[in-house]
Amino acid sequence: MHSARQRLLDILASAFLAVLTGALLTATSTIIRGVVLNPCPIVSDVRVSSTSALYRVRSSALLSSTAPDASAYYLPVNGIDAHSEATTRLPSNIEIVDTADSPEDNHEDLRRKALQRANIPRGFSLGIRTTERVSLFLSGTVDFSPCWDWNTKAIYVSFIARFSSKSVVQNDVTILDAVLRPVSLPAQLAQLAEKRRQERRAASSRSDTEKTSAVKGPVATPLLTNAERQQLADFERTLRSDNHDHPSLYIDHIDKRIVLKDSFKYYVDAFDDISLGGNTVEVVLRYQVMSYSGWAPLREDVLGHQVKIKVSANAVPWEPYKPGFGLKS
Repeated sequence: MHSARQRLLDILASAFLAVLTGALLTATSTIIRGVVLNPCPIVSDVRVSSTSALYRVRSSALLSSTAPDASAYYLPVNGIDAHSEATTRLPSNIEIVDTADSPEDNHEDLRRKALQRANIPRGFSLGIRTTERVSLFLSGTVDFSPCWDWNTKAIYVSFIARFSSKSVVQNDVTILDAVLRPVSLPAQLAQLAEKRRQERRAASSRSDTEKTSAVKGPVATPLLTNAERQQLADFERTLRSDNHDHPSLYIDHIDKRIVLKDSFKYYVDAFDDISLGGNTVEVVLRYQVMSYSGWAPLREDVLGHQVKIKVSANAVPWEPYKPGFGLKS
């Protein structure tokens, strides 16, 4: 009996040691690959293809220098405790609304201020925040296949709009994000995917030839039929996450590419001051590889001059404006 129990313990210990050794080897090989090869995505002509007008957005805001959930609207002065009302100041793009009655108020003003006082929680003030907003649309292709290996679980990708302002040295605003996920292809679809890769390589080679020699190269013969393309497209549709993947992005989970075509997901807002007008916004690629053994360091790629855009200095009102709290529009 003792011998059987001892053998069982030996087997469990050996199994645990094997799992631990495998995990250590996996993590070590991933780190060594990252250090030695330093894989980077292949960025192809990523650019700001268009921009919206510069909008000025006005919205109501509840303000408190003491309530934790609202104290972010106040900025500390000289590093003193931000929860001390005497040592805080408002960001420059917020103005406090006067809700006290005055002799000059007409009947409509008195009614509006009474409504405001009735709706504002105790200890709070009512303010109007003015935010400048612009939309950036990106086009181009980013190929993450060099960053993907057998130990990769996912790659988290985001495009960051970066600009400086009066109150913050560096503002980083996410304008697009995506997640590349692993795919298990049936044999037939794997063959179709390989044919599509060959078509892309041929098209890329033809494009390079035309750029260097100014002579049109031969048109590549299609390797896929329309039915086969539709079969691949139907399979890729099942890979989409409707809750996260934005329709303006084509996320190629099979070949680990992100294709941008006037893609836009989130607004660029100057939240703490009015600083976008006439400012220069740069788009940065940020990504992080998640392996089965953990996270790799967060990486950034500066995409070059094509993703630097100077925002118009003239702002137009954002419509519709819904002030709330009885504020005038």
